[in-house]
Amino acid sequence: MHSAADIITNSSSELFVCNTSQTIDNIRTMIQTMASDINCKDGVGEIKLHHGLDGFKEILKNLQYCVEQNEILELIYKFVPADRMKNLELPDLHILSYNDRPVDLTFDYFCDLMDNSRINAVEKSIQFLQENNLEDCFGMITTIESEYDNSIPYDLFDSIESSFNAVRYHLG
Repeated sequence: MHSAADIITNSSSELFVCNTSQTIDNIRTMIQTMASDINCKDGVGEIKLHHGLDGFKEILKNLQYCVEQNEILELIYKFVPADRMKNLELPDLHILSYNDRPVDLTFDYFCDLMDNSRINAVEKSIQFLQENNLEDCFGMITTIESEYDNSIPYDLFDSIESSFNAVRYHLG
C-alpha cells in the first residue's frame, strides 16, 4: 500500500525497470506463466527495450515527477557494479518533500519547487554517471508497464522484481 487512496480506490499503475538480458518474448512468457501459477491474468501492457545511458536518461525523465532520491540511487546501483562505485562521492540528490515546506510558501509554489528539485536530481544523477565514465554500465534496459490501473496483480510484484532484477515504481 502506498497511500490512503490505494485503500479507497485500489488503483495503481506500475513501471518495472529491469536489468536483464531476457528478450521481450521471454519476459512476456515468464510473466504469463507466473500469473497462471496464481490463477490470474498478467496485466502487462508494454514491454520496451532502452539502450545505454540515453535510454536510462529517458526512463529517469519519465519518472522525474514520482521518483524519490533513494529510488534514483537504487536504480543506479541496479546497473552500476559496486566495485565501480566504491571510491566515488555520490551527488547530493536532495528532493524536497512536503515536510520541507515553510509555512509562508503557498502550496502551489512549493509543489513547483518540489518538481524542480526532482528534475535537478535526475540531471545531477546523469551528470554524475557521465563524469565518472559509468556509461558502459547501461547496455540494455527493459521496462515493463502495467496495461491499466491494477492490471498487474500485487502478487506478481516480488516475482517480477526478483526474476528480472527490477526496481518497481508506483506511478499513481
